[in-house]
Amino acid sequence: GVLGHAAFLQARRQPSHPLVHVGDVAVIRPSCGNDLFIRQVHGVQRDDFLQPPVMRVLSGRIGTRHRRQRDFDTFVSIPVFLPGGTINTGWTLYAPLNSLQFTPQAGATLGILAIMLLAVSVTMGSVNLITTIVKMRAKGVTWKRLPIFSWSILFTAVLQLFAFPPLAAGLILLSADRFLGTVFFSSMAGGSILWDQLFWFFGHPEVYIVVIPALGVIAEVFQTFSRRPMLGRNVFLVELAAVSFLSAGVWMHHMFTTGVNYSLLQGFSITTLLISIPFEGLVIGLVLTLYKGVIKITTPLLYCFAAVFTVILGGLTGVLQAYPVLDYAFRGTYWVVGHFHFVMAGTTIFGLFAGLYYWWPKIAKRTYNEKFGIAAFIAGFVGFIVLYLPYFFLLDMPRRVDTYVASTGWGPLNLIATIGALIFGPASFFAVLNLVLSLRKKPATDNPWKAVETEWTGNYAGKDESDKIPESFSTSADDPSDPPENSTKTCSWYWCKTGKNTINEEQQGGNSK
Repeated sequence: GVLGHAAFLQARRQPSHPLVHVGDVAVIRPSCGNDLFIRQVHGVQRDDFLQPPVMRVLSGRIGTRHRRQRDFDTFVSIPVFLPGGTINTGWTLYAPLNSLQFTPQAGATLGILAIMLLAVSVTMGSVNLITTIVKMRAKGVTWKRLPIFSWSILFTAVLQLFAFPPLAAGLILLSADRFLGTVFFSSMAGGSILWDQLFWFFGHPEVYIVVIPALGVIAEVFQTFSRRPMLGRNVFLVELAAVSFLSAGVWMHHMFTTGVNYSLLQGFSITTLLISIPFEGLVIGLVLTLYKGVIKITTPLLYCFAAVFTVILGGLTGVLQAYPVLDYAFRGTYWVVGHFHFVMAGTTIFGLFAGLYYWWPKIAKRTYNEKFGIAAFIAGFVGFIVLYLPYFFLLDMPRRVDTYVASTGWGPLNLIATIGALIFGPASFFAVLNLVLSLRKKPATDNPWKAVETEWTGNYAGKDESDKIPESFSTSADDPSDPPENSTKTCSWYWCKTGKNTINEEQQGGNSK
């Protein structure tokens, strides 16, 4: 993450101001940032170092099913960092730029092979995650009692099984082009379109692969700090499944400007609009979970608020791309760059920090400095908005262009964006530093949030250990003193303890006996 943001800052140097002319010569500061390298770093962090350990904690187990395979997942990703040059085609590796004719350097070939290994790694890791959730849940953790975050990881792993093999297949064919002299992607008879199809069949599900775990984190944090169970939990899970399924049928909206058949334009426009329905349901469910809740403002909750804001704004600006006529206008401009980063960067990074801060007492057995954490969040959120919001106003600036003259009027907005980058990077560093400094503190209690979810209580078997509901979690936000015997509402605490949806449900069962 640090290396990726450093490369991004270097890439922002040139577009932060118009060309400066000395006499008749334009002075250009060349950038050294590389989008593909940045994306690879993010991918390694997400798939190999973030999801498995947190998922194992939530599943009630310490290890995954195949530990040697887990080690191999990390090992095969190491070639991403080997020297030898960079791939200067951008992160999409568009054909024919990915051919030997345009990228003959050995570093490009090495990078392609590294991504292929990463695709194999993620596929094997997905099998590992699915096996762990299905076969290694703690005794008593039924599918009904499985935490929402674990459900989100399960859907993510299934998506990865479908998304990454086509990418690996495309990279194998690309390697054949470079090593064996074939012309799969350099052929004039649609070679570049073939690469687009294979890449975007992976590329668009990848958006949901990184967003769905963030939504799972938000659901867990909202439940804890609003003292309310997830509104419509079963509906929320069905919507997650619908989004995962539909995400495999919308990839061609990335290709509306490639001259595809008009019927395909209409079909993929409909599927792109269709997937927004369950996704909007997910966001509405998260927001309404806070309604009438006893909300406690904490650092992880603030990061979740930021993630919800970015996913809403990113979704609203992205749904416009579902219409081919608007896609023709926006494609290739900084509008798309802004939309992409609000979803892929904002939602995932803020969701990542929310999860780290929320589960840090579980991971490190330490509590962090709350004031320091809130200050780092405020700086990071302000920096992110200052960085990416100007992109939506650069509608006439082509993407992948870093030199321009002052008469275009793009200078002020680009300068503002660069200032935002200079704020966002250090803020993220201090957010991590806050967690590192907490390691010097004394060990924290097992449940500092007084949460009621199973990974915090340790009550995986769902035993009824107490007849008294904790004061920190009431069955009614309107009347916190409402005793359990008078409650007819769903109680997350009681459900975690007994597996019953409501207290009255057990009472009715006892009366019938």
